[in-house]
Amino acid sequence: MSRKYLISLTDSCPEELCGGKAHQLSQLIKWGFFVPGGYCITRHLLRDFIRMNHLEREYRRLKRNFQRGRDVRECLDRLRAGIRRGKFPDDFVLEVGKILLSGKGGRFAFRSSAIAEDSIEKSFAGLFSTELNVEKNIEKVFEAIRKVWLSLFDERVIRYLRQRRTRHFNFEMGIVLQKMLFTRRSGVAFSLHPITHDPAVIYIEESRRSVDHLVSGEDIPEVDVFFKENIETVKNVSFWKIALARQVIKLEQYLGYPVDVEWAMWDDQIFILQARPVTTVKPAGITVWTDENTGEVLPEVVTPLTWDILGPLTNRSFFWLLKRLGARPENRRPLFRPIDGKVYFNHTLFQTTVKSMFPSGVASRQTGGKFLRPFLSVGRLFLRMGNFLFLLVWLPLRSRQVLATVKAVEVPPGPEEEKPARLLDRFLTLVRKEERVMQLHVANTFLGEILFQVVRTLLKWVTLPGVQLHAERLVANIGQVQSAHSGEYLREIAGEMRRLFREKGEIPSELKKFLTVCRTDPQIRRLVNRFLEKYGHMSDQEFELSHPRWAEDPESLLKVLFHLMQSPQLLEGEEGLGNASLHQERDLRFLARKKPLLGSLIYLLVRWTRIFHRNRENLKQRFLHLHFALKQECLAIGEWLERQGLLAERQEVFFLRREEIVQTLEKGAIFPEELKRFRVQPRQKIYWRNRKKSHPRRLIEARGTIHWPVERTTEHRGELRGIPCSAGYVEGSARVIESFAEAEQMKPGEILVTHSANPGWTPLFILASGVVTEIGGALSHSAIIAREYNVPMVAAVPDATTRIRTGDQIAVDGASGLVKILKRGMDRNHEEKKSVVTRQ
Repeated sequence: MSRKYLISLTDSCPEELCGGKAHQLSQLIKWGFFVPGGYCITRHLLRDFIRMNHLEREYRRLKRNFQRGRDVRECLDRLRAGIRRGKFPDDFVLEVGKILLSGKGGRFAFRSSAIAEDSIEKSFAGLFSTELNVEKNIEKVFEAIRKVWLSLFDERVIRYLRQRRTRHFNFEMGIVLQKMLFTRRSGVAFSLHPITHDPAVIYIEESRRSVDHLVSGEDIPEVDVFFKENIETVKNVSFWKIALARQVIKLEQYLGYPVDVEWAMWDDQIFILQARPVTTVKPAGITVWTDENTGEVLPEVVTPLTWDILGPLTNRSFFWLLKRLGARPENRRPLFRPIDGKVYFNHTLFQTTVKSMFPSGVASRQTGGKFLRPFLSVGRLFLRMGNFLFLLVWLPLRSRQVLATVKAVEVPPGPEEEKPARLLDRFLTLVRKEERVMQLHVANTFLGEILFQVVRTLLKWVTLPGVQLHAERLVANIGQVQSAHSGEYLREIAGEMRRLFREKGEIPSELKKFLTVCRTDPQIRRLVNRFLEKYGHMSDQEFELSHPRWAEDPESLLKVLFHLMQSPQLLEGEEGLGNASLHQERDLRFLARKKPLLGSLIYLLVRWTRIFHRNRENLKQRFLHLHFALKQECLAIGEWLERQGLLAERQEVFFLRREEIVQTLEKGAIFPEELKRFRVQPRQKIYWRNRKKSHPRRLIEARGTIHWPVERTTEHRGELRGIPCSAGYVEGSARVIESFAEAEQMKPGEILVTHSANPGWTPLFILASGVVTEIGGALSHSAIIAREYNVPMVAAVPDATTRIRTGDQIAVDGASGLVKILKRGMDRNHEEKKSVVTRQ
């Protein structure tokens, strides 16, 4: 009985007859993808070949021994020997002869198509042979087919199947016979990152030879990574790569799983050679690091001493809180870590820890028998709920006590003969106090975040005509946040300065003249000093010890004072600090009357959330007081080390480690030459080298290796989205500011656009009519300040400082998180920064 051994790929190629790869390619052709033309050699050919050449006995013995877990090497050897010398059916010879006689020139590619190949469960990647550049010669064709079949009966395939614990395998294979494409561009593409398993990217490798040289490791590929969300707007990259990325996304959507694609380019057309599922999509050991939480307080690279103090404080505070809650992470990996000097936040650890506190997380980590596990899970859940409720009551009381009792140690201008033991004692005392405050700050932040999310969720169920409640504004503390007071006090100082200048004759209209008067006039200088005595510990980089505070470098502050004096309307303070939230307070009371049960619950939760948010900010201010005192103590230690000849100048103390300071002051264990040449100087070089680097917002760590993401660019379509932080709508001119040192450029009424902001930027919030930042969230420090001043704010707007230019007319909707570019400005000197797709 004659059989049909060849089926065109343009026809239906059922998987049970043609194998997984041939079936997949025929589907791709039906969906409209370009696939090299060809045929599928069905599995009947291998079956008939085995029968004709009297190999059936060994074939059945192979399948039986494999199923029973016995040794199959002897069977494999006999089958392979039979395949090498066997003859092909006459019907197949006739069919192949017709194909060879048809067409002009060209060569063939032969690829395996086993029955289970390229499936979700098994891919057999790299196990079966591919024969390329096969001539149109009957003997060459037979040789290529034999080589592909021989790879099916290889010991590597047996090991692969047994590793997968496969008990049943038919050892049947079809073969794809396609036209050979000769191209200078080919490669592989993944619909997720093959190393980090990040599903948000398309990963493309390109080779200048055939794709098989790339897959076999003979070529070093060129790599491009694209973000799926911005694939339509990527610039500065070849059009065909964007077209390929689109096809990979389309393939993933059609197939319903992540795909690994082999591709080739021929005559400016992209051909899909093969598409199989990525079978290892579970990201083992993947950690995502972001600067979401650290970018506000540590926007730049940190000095060694700063991190040597902050690192243990922050990480130990996090684990202290987990112990109080009865939840422990699976490992003791740090929550914060410097990467190339820039501090990042362990987003993966934080999310895993939060999930472990919920019922599903408790059950997944619980041990015990099948019947005991539900009871143990419920018991642990109630225990954690009890811990949480205890903290809700205990934490505010403890925070109030610490705020009342923990004060900064006065650091006197020490005489030259001051003993190192005294310096060390004050240094360690301040560090211990900082740890007490940081523990409570972290705990208040964590619980405040949970309560805030509960309030936001409950408000979604509230519908009252004429009442619109915003969770962000409801939790504003109506003037009780200490970090917001600095702006009001600065406004008061500016008003007194204006009156003094009026009495003296005129208000300076030039900044240079104003700065000169501030340095020379005793009355004006007294006003400035009065402000610095109270808020001189603040700065735009609050946690970095080496960064100057306002008390040490007040020039940026004076520039803000100058702009305030030029704008009498800002000095009047129409609503005053916190009054913007009084309307929400009235609406909240109205809700409690109209819907007693739900309204009263929301009212109670809002008041409780305010307590944690207020304590969080006030504890941070207390920490900054201690941190400023710690900096002065470090400088006093630096002066002592300088007098001893251990340092060239006192500022070098910030490049020492905490242990080195303790050893030197306690035992004198470090020699001058070792300290200067082998410790301080190399660290200074590394610090300044890291300062020059660009640090991405998000990094991925896989198997201990940090993977730097490819920068992306997006089309400026006039509309940006971020996280709504402070409700309100405003239109105005944008002012892009990279650092607080550029404060003099800010004009009253402009919309501040910056990378990040913190309470040290409060003076600019008085001038600004709106705020847009690249990082932050609804509970960030800058968002809290914006709500206190009723300034509309949107945070986490991607690339805001590059997509918005100074002078652009923009609109900020703080309730929806929408920022619109209404009209481009006329500032021709501004050069827009562009991030481009780079190669890894």
